[in-house]
Amino acid sequence: MNFDYNDIDTLIGKDLSGEISAAEKVVLNRWIELSAENQKHYAHFKTVFEKSLELKHHEVFDTDAAWVQLKQKIQKKNQGKVIRLSWRIAASVAIILVAGIVAYQKFLTPQDKTVVVAQSVTEEKSLPDGTAVFLNKNTEVNYHYDPIKRLRKTALKGEAYFNIAEKPDQQFLLEVNGLLIKDIGTSFNVKAYPESDSVEVYVETGEVIFYTPLDSGLRLKEHETGIYMKSTGKFIRLTETSENTLAYKTQIFVFDNTHLSEVIESINEVYDIKLKLENPALENCRITVTFRHETIDMIAEVIAETLSLTLEKTEHEITLNGNGCTK
Repeated sequence: MNFDYNDIDTLIGKDLSGEISAAEKVVLNRWIELSAENQKHYAHFKTVFEKSLELKHHEVFDTDAAWVQLKQKIQKKNQGKVIRLSWRIAASVAIILVAGIVAYQKFLTPQDKTVVVAQSVTEEKSLPDGTAVFLNKNTEVNYHYDPIKRLRKTALKGEAYFNIAEKPDQQFLLEVNGLLIKDIGTSFNVKAYPESDSVEVYVETGEVIFYTPLDSGLRLKEHETGIYMKSTGKFIRLTETSENTLAYKTQIFVFDNTHLSEVIESINEVYDIKLKLENPALENCRITVTFRHETIDMIAEVIAETLSLTLEKTEHEITLNGNGCTK
């Protein structure tokens, strides 16, 4: 069977760019199998094509016009002659035009880039891949999809809950202060404020790998928490997690014989109006109570009524006072 190099290189370009038909693929495969030289020819163009995808910058071409024009020049130059090296070089350029530019248009533009921010209030957002994100106050999430690596890369400052959109062919990787969190079909919460010495990862469903480029870190399963201490560079695993870890998202607090100081700390992380204990002796008081979507005023009143405390309110603060608690 005779093959025209002009047509073969066209088929190679279509094959590498994913535009080849089944019938054309059969023809191309037969040609490749004819000789070691043909195999080398195909491998060469494949290498050129793959290298072209690695280029950082691309120009926009009229692909069809460039290809036709180049073919016409080649045909004139090689009328009835044996194909020379210069023709092969020109064909290489053609392959880049056909395969590289088609791939560029198909895969590299536009890239998905998104920045979502929550400032004074919590925000619920969706990333371009369908991942749902709930951001705590003072939080920023940067999302970027790399089509070459098929990587969904996200950076976080603050605290956010991620419900990852399932895409088996696209890895999801979260970067936080030099730490990496690899998703394995999960929903998880990450708390990583820049001023804090710790980064906390709580897994609600599925699994994640919590690590650094130099430390394999932890593989966390459902309902486990991983903590990384910046000052020591150590990972800690907690198998029991506070029921209030996601309170900023759910607005549900559950306290079971909990020290009042811990209650105040948890509530103050969520509400803008802060609770304050006037008498330090109140810190060791214990309380069992559940709050579901209550206002800060109602929460303060329930605590005061339960522990026989008094209240004093200002625009930004509610002070609880009393003599202490009976043991």
